[in-house]
Amino acid sequence: MTARQKAKTNMYLGLLLYLNGTMNIWQVLEMFVTIFNSFKGKLLTLQEKQALQEALITGYAMQKRTARVAMAEYAFRIKCALQTYASDIENEVIYMKVNWSLSDLIEGASVTSKNRCQVIYDQTLAVIEFMGPYAVIQSDLVELLLKINTYNAILSNSKNIIGQRKQVTKDIKTIIQQIDKILKTKMDKLVSNWKSSEKNFFDTYFIERKIYDPKTSFTEITATFKNKATGHEVEGVLLKGTGSKGGEFEIISSSTGKAEKQISPEIYNLTWEIPGFQSGSKSQVKVSPGEKEKLEIELIPEN
Repeated sequence: MTARQKAKTNMYLGLLLYLNGTMNIWQVLEMFVTIFNSFKGKLLTLQEKQALQEALITGYAMQKRTARVAMAEYAFRIKCALQTYASDIENEVIYMKVNWSLSDLIEGASVTSKNRCQVIYDQTLAVIEFMGPYAVIQSDLVELLLKINTYNAILSNSKNIIGQRKQVTKDIKTIIQQIDKILKTKMDKLVSNWKSSEKNFFDTYFIERKIYDPKTSFTEITATFKNKATGHEVEGVLLKGTGSKGGEFEIISSSTGKAEKQISPEIYNLTWEIPGFQSGSKSQVKVSPGEKEKLEIELIPEN
């Protein structure tokens, strides 16, 4: 959602809460009850679409991260065995062709990670008959290829996910327009019935209808993860936050190394992790209302 859409949703929810608490005033007007129910139904649909949008984003990111890490870790084990074999037979060409650390296999563009694991598979396949003493057999390569293909299938599905997200985004825009129309052309007009008899209700209603500046209405955290050794952005970092008031969140960094989320304003203890790099933490991160907390985090590759 855009900042403006988030601001409107907050206004809708606040208005719903207020009207639920003042039913004794307006439930006597049958048409207002009908309009309120329509507003409430549309708002429920909007929340469902917003939840679906979030699920498409975070669900795909988690699925991609899980597959990428599984592929990279499995390929790294085989790579280590292959390099040991190459060292024993003094074949520097093979050794250098697969000379990547675990962090090298995980960071960078999605296709780069897949291609490097594919090279490990191809180089090992060429000498598989000699790999038994190094604890790598044919079934290990079958498993690695399965993990590569699984990861590749998830990458290929990104267009479908993007298509679904575009449709949900379009649906959200349409529903917001419908809710705005209900409020502006119907509910706002009927509230005038209580302008004199229930002035406090009338005034508070329009206070709740106010849409606050989206630049200051939201509390967000943005963490950018980079490889300290190379400066490259790192995708798939799992960032967790535990707040002093009970708030919790989990987000995964994108291909640009950014992990972003709207959160509740409180003081958080943060942790982050991804195989191939040292895990890290940061305590007592104060996130104030209406502000965007920005963090630049350098990940240290494991030896």
